[in-house]
Amino acid sequence: MIFVDTNYFLRYLRADIPKQYEEAKDLFLKAATGEEIERLWGYFPPDSFRQTVTGYLAGVGTLPALEKELAKEPENIGLMMQVAEKYASRSRFEKAVALYEKVVAKDPENKSGKVPTALSGIGDALYRDDKFMEAREPYQTIVEKYPNAEEYNDALEMVPYLYEQSGDTATAVTLYRQLLIDHPNYPDKDWVEKRIAKLTAPVKGSDK
Repeated sequence: MIFVDTNYFLRYLRADIPKQYEEAKDLFLKAATGEEIERLWGYFPPDSFRQTVTGYLAGVGTLPALEKELAKEPENIGLMMQVAEKYASRSRFEKAVALYEKVVAKDPENKSGKVPTALSGIGDALYRDDKFMEAREPYQTIVEKYPNAEEYNDALEMVPYLYEQSGDTATAVTLYRQLLIDHPNYPDKDWVEKRIAKLTAPVKGSDK
């Protein structure tokens, strides 16, 4: 069985090209064996979707296939990242975190360029597992060590947001405000300002 975004599946089947409709229907009939093969998330253009699903049905790029490759090349950072992402997508957070942490430990100088992504993956997995303060640490590391990383801006807001989620709203507000002071042109400035406004709004029914 292949799990696919339902909206995309409907869009694909409603394509105005009969050949694509028949190909999609055939792929899903082949996949409906009762055993999970792989999961797809989000939108795929029709040709890319067909190619990806065909590959999965042939055992290419699936979690079991990638696990076998990683067993043969246990030090391959690229494979570690791919398998960790697959684990995270299945909410197998401990396994995902363990592999992401292995990437970070193996590449302390970030020669692969994958360390910020691995740290973000750790943070996201821990956040989704409701471990908010543990999740803060990898994001804080990105902020402190990787200011040029693609994940930097997200990490900036995730640090105070995780304090907020843990219930420490005072620290969250302080950090949100500091973020805007340090980064006046922050791309998500409006979102940060809304968080501050929400957390500092008077409690209804309060005289203060």
